[in-house]
Amino acid sequence: MAKKAVLIIYILFSWGISAQKNAVRILIKREISSLKAADTVFINRSSLDDLTQKMDSVKGDLIRKGYLNLVAIDTNDGSTNQVEIILNRKYETIIIEEIDSGVKMDSLKVPLSRKRTTLTTPENLEKQLSSIQALRNSQGSPFAEVVVDRWNFTDQDTARVYIKIINSEKRKIDKIVVNGYPKYPENVIRNLMGQSALYNSKNIERLKTRISNLAYLENIKEPQALFKEDSTLLYIYVRKKNINKADGLISFNTDEDGKLRFNGFLDASLVNNFNYGEQFNFEYRNDDNSQTNIDLQLSIPAIILKKIGVAGELTITRRDSLYQNSSLQTGLSYNFLNNFSSQLNYYSKTSVQESNSNSISDFQTRGFSTRLNYIQISNNLLQPESLRVQIGAGIYERQLGNQETFQYTLEAYIEKLWNLSRSINLKSTLNNFLLKTDDLQFNELRQIGGVRTIRGFNQNNIDTAAYSLLQTDVKYAFNDRIYVSVISDGGVFEDFTERKPQYLYSFGAGFGILTNAGILRLEVVNGRFLNSNQGISSTIAHLNFRILF
Repeated sequence: MAKKAVLIIYILFSWGISAQKNAVRILIKREISSLKAADTVFINRSSLDDLTQKMDSVKGDLIRKGYLNLVAIDTNDGSTNQVEIILNRKYETIIIEEIDSGVKMDSLKVPLSRKRTTLTTPENLEKQLSSIQALRNSQGSPFAEVVVDRWNFTDQDTARVYIKIINSEKRKIDKIVVNGYPKYPENVIRNLMGQSALYNSKNIERLKTRISNLAYLENIKEPQALFKEDSTLLYIYVRKKNINKADGLISFNTDEDGKLRFNGFLDASLVNNFNYGEQFNFEYRNDDNSQTNIDLQLSIPAIILKKIGVAGELTITRRDSLYQNSSLQTGLSYNFLNNFSSQLNYYSKTSVQESNSNSISDFQTRGFSTRLNYIQISNNLLQPESLRVQIGAGIYERQLGNQETFQYTLEAYIEKLWNLSRSINLKSTLNNFLLKTDDLQFNELRQIGGVRTIRGFNQNNIDTAAYSLLQTDVKYAFNDRIYVSVISDGGVFEDFTERKPQYLYSFGAGFGILTNAGILRLEVVNGRFLNSNQGISSTIAHLNFRILF
């Protein structure tokens, strides 16, 4: 939309040209009184338009060299088209001064002084005027133009140009109109931009990015604007994406007796099926027939007062002959405009022991937790998230018998995809957790081990109240459907029995294939404890199939 405002300068210098001849001779003189030309240029024409362009080019070169006050005189002698250009004084510096055109200047951030002046050179004049205009466009004035009002050549080697801004009325995006998705989640779309956001390229690009970060939407066409007399409508063109998925994992290895052991989980995620941007997750996990876990999650964004979302989670864990835990978490969420979201939750947990043990007791825990999330979506189906950050904290009160105990938790999860080259990328995942309490019970611990925490160990086979784990995958992609990877994991956790840090690590390899039905992954990883006197190690094969529907 921006125009090259400096072209208006050329209107000051015009000449008449006869179109009857095939050539024009241009005599360039220092002064009008000069008898001899300092330079002579001959221009042959193939058409009148071509001739005009070539003469404008000569004129423009002289102006950029500083001959701002040149004069062109048609001296046609009847046989030859001839033009004399009188260069006059050469100017090294130009002062740009803006004329007050009734526009407030408080928000103008161009390099102008309080008198709204700036210095430039003839060579950079066009760029300087274009930057002033571009800035006005970016500040919400899409039709703003820089116009040269007049020149002043009275100084010795400094010229002064007076400019003004026309059509500088600001425009705001009053309404977003969605095309391509009739039943779009209105509660989400209306919160993608702030109220009365300025109409400029920065805000439009920001809106496109925010749509791209909604996994269930994709842009299919560039946004377009409709400017009315009293409002501005922005039309966006999107398409609904089906991103429902079902995840199945089987991990298997042989025990000390040579028997084959299986464990794994089934995870289903349903997203935006009712066109509210809602997400429902279901997970069933069975760990070597000794521990069963069921987890249900539901979240609906921007459902209260068009801004606040709701979320809930129910988790039931049963450890055969030891204990059963049931926890319920409900809360409110708020999505910020820059891919951030926050949650405030009420948390309640009940644990019932099923065997007599000094380290297992019935208890109830209640409290509040908060979480901050950030996510970036990529177009890679094999790695749909390029960045995910989750940081959380909670404060709780535990009722253990007749004793009340204060507890707190801290956790951080960071997953990042680093593109090292066109075919090679590095995926790193940092996973940290801490539960701080007095008289820690075994049935309060978290479980680690397996594909989601540290590979090369049985799923959720290690109990701990504190850990820090790092997963790394170096992937080589043959194309956008097949990759192979080298796996390296490591970390530290607090051993519940000895309350000492234990270090563990693992190495392995794997591959992934994108099929028409979904994504198949196989990883074979060997895990070891660093300080184990027995040299205990395990090799686990993790077979994962994700169905997309």
